[in-house]
Amino acid sequence: VEAGERLSADDGLALFASPDLLAIGYMANLVRERMHGDKTYFNVNRHLNPTDVCVASCRLCAFGKKARDPKAYTMSLEQVWETAATGWSEAITEFHIVGGLHPELSFDWFCQML
Repeated sequence: VEAGERLSADDGLALFASPDLLAIGYMANLVRERMHGDKTYFNVNRHLNPTDVCVASCRLCAFGKKARDPKAYTMSLEQVWETAATGWSEAITEFHIVGGLHPELSFDWFCQML
């Protein structure tokens, strides 16, 4: 990184495995300063999770629930729109829509949501 050379796949794996977050942050800042000088950009976002019902069962996920779980939820389109309107402000630069892979919500439902 200090030499300004592109990282190899092995370099990336070594960084991923490294427990030294401060050193990784230092190197990331070197690259940022080379690319952008002393300018720093921040993103202000709002997360919207229309459902936590998910069929994927990803091992790393603590969010998703099965449809039969009594704690699972799915917002109606009206609830999604109300949540989006309530959470909106001029400072927001990104509206991040995430959530589960609900087996009963169609592609059309997600298009309507937008």
